[in-house]
Order: sequence, then C-alpha cells, then structure tokens
Amino acid sequence: MSKSAIVHYNDGSIFVGRIIREGTLDMDLLLTTNDTIHLDKTFIHRIKRGDENISLYGGTRFHYTKGVFYSLHLGGNFNTWDAQTNQFELIAGYRFSKNLAAGIGVGASYNATEAFGTFIDTNSIPLFAYGRYYPIDKRIKPFVAGKLGWAFPDNNAFGGDHSGGLLFQPEIGVNFASRKRIRFLVSIGQQLQNIKGDNLNFDGFGNPISSKFNIWFNRTVLKVGIDWK
Repeated sequence: MSKSAIVHYNDGSIFVGRIIREGTLDMDLLLTTNDTIHLDKTFIHRIKRGDENISLYGGTRFHYTKGVFYSLHLGGNFNTWDAQTNQFELIAGYRFSKNLAAGIGVGASYNATEAFGTFIDTNSIPLFAYGRYYPIDKRIKPFVAGKLGWAFPDNNAFGGDHSGGLLFQPEIGVNFASRKRIRFLVSIGQQLQNIKGDNLNFDGFGNPISSKFNIWFNRTVLKVGIDWK
C-alpha cells in the first residue's frame, strides 16, 4: 500500500508524493503532479512519512496529526495603561488526532484597571488545563480552544498583595501548515480571571488611599504563538 511522504534531498530539493515502491537503496515516488520519479537513497537527507502522523498539503507544507507538542503564546489587549492585559504562556500537550489536542500550561499574566477611584494592577502565575479542537482539516486550520485553571499571585512583582483566583479563557484561531517542525498560530479569546486583594495608592495631595477589591477581569485578548514538535 502506498504511503504519503516528504523526501528531502541533500542538495535542498524537496519531493512530495506517495511511495509506490521502496527498496533498500532506492524508491519510486508518485508526485502530487501525478509524475513518477526514481530516487536514490544515497542522496536522501530525510524522509518524512505519512505514517509518522502528518497531513500533507499542496507543495511541501504539512500538519502533525498525532504526538507530543509544545506551544508558546504571547498576547494582550493592547489597551491603554489603565485597562491593560498581557499574557505569556508555555504549554506541553499531546495531539490525539488531527482534530483534537490537549495539555497543561503555565505562564505569567498582568492585569490593570482603574476602580474605586484608584489604580489597581496585578501580576499572577496561571497554571491551567488546555484543549484545542480543529473542526476541519485544512492547510490553514481553524480551531476552537480554551484554558481553565487557577492564577496564583505573584506578590513579589510590582502591584503585589493580592490573592489568586479562577481563570477561564475560550478562544478561536487559525494554525498555519509549515515545511518545518515549527508552525505559527493566531487566536483571539475572552479572558475571565478573578483576583482579590488590598490596594494602597495616594491622592494628588499625597494622602494614602486604602481599598479592598474583588475583581473579575473580563478582557478580549489577541495572541500570536508557535507550535513545535
């Protein structure tokens, strides 16, 4: 039975197609153009096979369909200083199929707002479960994703003295096929994060203003990131 493959030659040439015959020293490949070529394995640098859990697309781009992956995300709401959210995330997960992936993540989060007549800014370290679902299998794959977990307080950072809280963030995005192990993604989501704490600021005359707060940050977040195997 023929198998899809991407064949990398030592001179940089790349061939995409299906293996219709393979021997110890050579192989025949049916290209996506329906031409058949004979390849000498002496000159082959690497063969990426379809049974190595990839989906091939036109040209040499592909998506992984199974196996361990890592993901790095940077995001924020790009708002003014008094209503700002910034995020950094590192996720380790597993692709169960071409449609479903899940994992766990850790990161850093900053949220700021103006409330109760004073400025509040908070830093936290979120730990969360992460899931991603691809409804269709395309070169540019749309997905829905989400994270659910707990944001632990980072009271050593500026804007300290607050507790952690529940966090939830649903997202939609797209993942781009690549010729390499790394592929890019873009997503937009809605962050919901609860934080309680005490806040101390000063008015225009230098008088202290003390307040307690219990806030649900509800922010639209745009993220860019990379997945790699």
